[in-house]
Amino acid sequence: MIGIVCLAAVIGINYYMKQKVSDSIITENAAAELTDADCIIVPGCLVWGTSPSPTLLNRRDKGIELYKSGAAPKLPMSGDHGRKDYDEVNAMKQYAIDKGIPSEVIFMDHAGFSTYETMYRAAAVFDAKRVIIVSQDSHIHRCVYDAQALGLEAYGVTAETSSYHNRIYDIREVAARCKDFVWTAIKPKPTYLGEVIPISGSGDLTNDKEFTYYKKVPLPITVEVLLSVLKKMHLAHSLCTRSCFFSDLYITLLDLLFAFKECSHYLRIEHAALTVCYHLHGNLMRECLLITSR
Repeated sequence: MIGIVCLAAVIGINYYMKQKVSDSIITENAAAELTDADCIIVPGCLVWGTSPSPTLLNRRDKGIELYKSGAAPKLPMSGDHGRKDYDEVNAMKQYAIDKGIPSEVIFMDHAGFSTYETMYRAAAVFDAKRVIIVSQDSHIHRCVYDAQALGLEAYGVTAETSSYHNRIYDIREVAARCKDFVWTAIKPKPTYLGEVIPISGSGDLTNDKEFTYYKKVPLPITVEVLLSVLKKMHLAHSLCTRSCFFSDLYITLLDLLFAFKECSHYLRIEHAALTVCYHLHGNLMRECLLITSR
């Protein structure tokens, strides 16, 4: 009998929690149309060193997409940084900076050890009022429920579910909803609180290390000039049957340049690829002129 009662309670709590916030789970387009949202909260998840788990990667990308769409002006990233050898939040912020997000709009919650603590600290430490939360479908209902129960006006946007997702996560989430149902009823304080860092201020106040910034670097030659050189190489090849080398190189470089034609120059590999082509430019041009002059 006790087992049946417990099972009924688990099923009831999970059903209630999902139904309670179902209208607050919105699309990315609807989120972009919200007015006066303070921030987009990205809850943490497992990292290996500085490499994110697939689940976290999808959350980060969706949060960045929402920021770029204008859904909210700030991007707090919450996670576990309770040990020196494990750090979710700095890995998340560096990734966002690499994607062109200004450092000052990215807040790090170093003590977001759980979904409940993340939402509690969003209200108590970061003084947020109206938030958008990004997470997977299995997790987003609990995120929004916790936030609303703690006094936030909260909306959820689902991120892509990783291919690594399995039934273990679903079972864990069923139990976690029951735990958070109780936690939001009694509202215990989180592990750490600390001084208030308003979300309206600068996210750099949450920094505990220096970040690497990839700035746009003016290149000594444009993609258009390189494409012009390649056209000359193609003409040279059509005039010389012995230039099979140019044919292969032409195709390779042409594919490379079109792949990077719209590059932002923030990533080192893009800069390196175009720099290599630039160094090849002089020799290729001379060879083309020699062939066409025959």
